[in-house]
Amino acid sequence: MEIQKYTKKEFLLTILLLLGFLYPAYGKTSGFRLKSFRADLEVETVDGKTKKLEEVLKGYQGDKPILIYIWASWCPDCMVEAPHLENYLKSHSSDISMLYFSVDKDRKAWLKKKKDLKYGGQSIRFPSGWSDKSFRKSIKLDWIPRYILIDKKAKVIHSYAIKISDKDLLKAIEAH
Repeated sequence: MEIQKYTKKEFLLTILLLLGFLYPAYGKTSGFRLKSFRADLEVETVDGKTKKLEEVLKGYQGDKPILIYIWASWCPDCMVEAPHLENYLKSHSSDISMLYFSVDKDRKAWLKKKKDLKYGGQSIRFPSGWSDKSFRKSIKLDWIPRYILIDKKAKVIHSYAIKISDKDLLKAIEAH
């Protein structure tokens, strides 16, 4: 049996590719920062109305920091994260405004899971779901769940946390 030999360059490239695939699931989140995202995108509210994302965000401006949680009913990692978020909010809900963004394409599945998980706060949905590449591209969304923290002046201050326990996210929340 012949063993295939790889060049050093091929070996390093393979390792880098593997790390690239594993990064979103286990990745360190402190290096990525987002300056802004497209607020002109249309979203759907729980009552079925269509609004611009900007309208939704303006409703929170000036009150307290907004913690956006991007999730989907079909996302296993989102379901694992849900109880951790719930526990965090039990003791910190007065510090932040919570906004749930669903990338569910199926409206019924979104509403059912939202009810099952007892997500309070405002919930909105991107009607085209995960396939809405314009939104995903605007915030470099490559994995869910995702937390984005926006300060009282509508400036994105933390944009790439996949767990509520992310140390940089918690520091940013405390600082604002």
